Amino acid sequence: MQRVLLLSAGWFLMALALLGWILPIMPGYLFFALGLLVLSSEYVWAHKIIQKIRTRFPKMSGKMDGVAHNMTLRLNRLMA
Repeated sequence: MQRVLLLSAGWFLMALALLGWILPIMPGYLFFALGLLVLSSEYVWAHKIIQKIRTRFPKMSGKMDGVAHNMTLRLNRLMA
């Protein structure tokens, strides 16, 4: 159940990223990064993209880790 919820959340964030690139009112890159973070636990291709982002943008890496930690805490609360 938790895996399905995690994958659903990741793909939902990727869909929001797509909308964000089409609509000017949403930051698509933010949803893309969050979606990749969620999907990187299940997909190797997403993990590789995250690693490339971390090496290219080290300052963003720390922010991504903080957001990933908060998302993990919230998902754990939902599942409890």
